[in-house]
Amino acid sequence: MGSAYVPRYTGPMVDYKCVSIYLGKSPAAPYALPANALVSPEGKPEFLCQQLKRSLLEGKGEPAPFRAKIQIPELPPVDVKWRPVGQTAGIGYWERPPRVGAASLLLNGTEFDNERTKLRTELRVQALAVPPRVWEVVDKEVKPLCVNLFFDLYSFTDPVIATGAWALAKTFFSMFATAE
Repeated sequence: MGSAYVPRYTGPMVDYKCVSIYLGKSPAAPYALPANALVSPEGKPEFLCQQLKRSLLEGKGEPAPFRAKIQIPELPPVDVKWRPVGQTAGIGYWERPPRVGAASLLLNGTEFDNERTKLRTELRVQALAVPPRVWEVVDKEVKPLCVNLFFDLYSFTDPVIATGAWALAKTFFSMFATAE
């Protein structure tokens, strides 16, 4: 099958759009569904949002780089490594050492052109191949936007990553008053 581009639209989350794209090579991918975030209708788990907000605010008002462990009882934890890209965009790398299984691109909608270039450069520095069709999705979708890129099938179906990505996006966008 090779490197497949399989868009998975998991729908609007709060008041921003979330797009999930599987970039791995598993022949089982066409039969897999992306994991759903373990979130109640009220927007729980707030504990993750609070943890991520503290980490994001370590930069004194601007999103700062950080590394955190996302833990949900009875499920294997995952590390998130956050890298701001300019002032209004960033990337969360979802890792189970030694590899990155997924990346969440967060675009607030107010970013400058150089921030989009920095997003691409940051992914190249991490040696993560992102085909041009992904950038077409990023460019055409309404912002604010969370684009989750999955590099392996395990990460694509992992509810801890789905929940962590939801919490990171909600927290990040709320810093700009673009999410409730």
